[in-house]
Amino acid sequence: MGLGEICVKRIRGNYFLIEISDEELLDILKQRKWSYLKEFFIHIKSWSEKIVFSNRVTWIKIFGVPMHCWNYETFKRVAGKWGTLLSMEENLSRIKNFENIEMLISITQLKKVEEVVLLEVGDIKFSVSVREKGWSKESKNISSNMESR
Repeated sequence: MGLGEICVKRIRGNYFLIEISDEELLDILKQRKWSYLKEFFIHIKSWSEKIVFSNRVTWIKIFGVPMHCWNYETFKRVAGKWGTLLSMEENLSRIKNFENIEMLISITQLKKVEEVVLLEVGDIKFSVSVREKGWSKESKNISSNMESR
């Protein structure tokens, strides 16, 4: 006798819906205080219609960072204006193009990110353009195709 499957679906940001259709498996997981699922997820809560999702995950594209400022701390600072840096498109040590870079961030604002910010380096201020691309590979590909036209 095998146990049913666990189905995981992204809801928004770092929130996922975990569906367990097999009652026996559900009971075993509850008895073990979700220990198996806690290997993959930090917090596990039962579904409620009162849950409010406060963040979302999205890709942003950054233009105009001076070459001498291309480092993790600079990009973390820029991302910090809207949220938390989760991932970078490329390994900074292997970068071949200093024109722009894409970063995955977690943010709480609902409006799309599209701003020019000032990056202060010593007593010099550089204008840096930041544009949201979306959260999925599909939206990255659609945006890339539109830019190349």
